[in-house]
Amino acid sequence: MSLYFTILFSLVIISFILRSPKVKGYIGEKKVQRKLNSLDPNQYITINDIMIPTAEGKTSQIDHIVLSLYGIFVIETKNYQGWIFGKDQQQYWTQTIYKRKEKLFNPVWQNKGQIKALQDLFSELLPLIIRS
Repeated sequence: MSLYFTILFSLVIISFILRSPKVKGYIGEKKVQRKLNSLDPNQYITINDIMIPTAEGKTSQIDHIVLSLYGIFVIETKNYQGWIFGKDQQQYWTQTIYKRKEKLFNPVWQNKGQIKALQDLFSELLPLIIRS
């Protein structure tokens, strides 16, 4: 009985851990990172999980940057479930899972902020082509 309870309790704890937003986000980022790392290294350089300073004295965390002859691509990874409702112009989007609704910051706006921080950081260089 004790071993059964220990195994069951451990499975419940692991289930809660795997459902946490931080862990789900980490898993999503690692999936994208694996895909990006499979790009031809002679044509693409990938940088993952980087913090850069902003012009406002804060920092911006960027999930993935891909450097190529085609430009610099800034990629924000989200690992959401359910129905996501929102428009590019809205600051917040709504995530609906069953009957529960959550507000989330518009990832398009988040990505634009990351691109601006990157542009500001390299403003001394030649104009960069940065795509999201």
